[in-house]
Amino acid sequence: QFHPMIRFIAASLLDAGGEQYPVVAMRLEHRHLEAVQPGRYFFALRKWVFEGVKSEELLVPAAVTLESGVALSDDAAESLVNAARVFATDWLEASGAEENSGLAEQLDLLEDSLEQRFKAAVQRKQDENSDRAMFQLHGLDQHLRIRLQTLESTLQRHVEFKRPGLVKATQGRIDKLKARMEMRREQILRQQRITPSNHFVCCGLIEVAGD
Repeated sequence: QFHPMIRFIAASLLDAGGEQYPVVAMRLEHRHLEAVQPGRYFFALRKWVFEGVKSEELLVPAAVTLESGVALSDDAAESLVNAARVFATDWLEASGAEENSGLAEQLDLLEDSLEQRFKAAVQRKQDENSDRAMFQLHGLDQHLRIRLQTLESTLQRHVEFKRPGLVKATQGRIDKLKARMEMRREQILRQQRITPSNHFVCCGLIEVAGD
């Protein structure tokens, strides 16, 4: 998902606006992907982004076997698309290799599958994000408590030894620490709810050629 071309395509789609469906056709030797049987496959690829305490970007494919209409497992679809990205060549004969009348329906089915997976992923990522936010808030409170204990102990010594300059300086450090930690707390609280987005990247045909 960090391949420069994939990132360029995704960014171009966002800049263009609207839903677009760039189509690719690739040919892949079976020796590069033994987990998937030789045959012809149709795939759709989407980019999911989750902005929260931690930002995540995922490229998520779905694929179906053209001959039988059977959907590949999530792992198999990911392996197919990743192998094609690395090893595939242009499949120039694809325009005449298959009747295109059924591809729109296949795309709709793949898109429905990806949409259902995205909804489940949003809930899962929200739960993970909430746990991550609580963990960070807990760590922030611990850090603040330890630092305050040290600074307040130092402040008390300066008061006892009648050091007004150092008392003022130490109190300033305490105030700045509290303000900084409060800003960080507010930032984490704002990020407790993730902001998800779901963008189409491309779809296409992949022929896995037998050895």
